[in-house]
Formats: sequence, structure tokens, C-alpha cells
Amino acid sequence: MPFMMQPGGGIPAQRPSLYVGDLEEQITEELLYNFFSKFGHIYSLKIMRDIHNKKSRGFAFIQFY
Repeated sequence: MPFMMQPGGGIPAQRPSLYVGDLEEQITEELLYNFFSKFGHIYSLKIMRDIHNKKSRGFAFIQFY
């Protein structure tokens, strides 16, 4: 489940995504959120994970408002 910040709910508009790559396995959504929230309000943040073992695939996508 992606880390979502949605005021008001409803259907989200398409927003450009920021690709963040070369992440170490121990990086969490919370750590990325704390770092990138300095640059603006985050709409969603998702670390891509392997379907079977749930380990990080080493990259994430971030959307800002």
C-alpha cells in the first residue's frame, strides 16, 4: 500500500512522479517521506517491492501536490 496523503478523498488526479533509485534495502517509506517532505507536500510515496518476498526492488516513486 503506498503512503498516501489525500485531503478530501475522491479520485486522485494524475500527477508526475519523481523516480528515486539506487535505494538500499533498509530504506523505508517513512525515511523517504521525512527527507522529501522538506521539498513540498507529498501526495503519495511508494517503494517498489518484489511480489513474492516483499523486499525492496531498490527504487521508489514520489508524487507531490
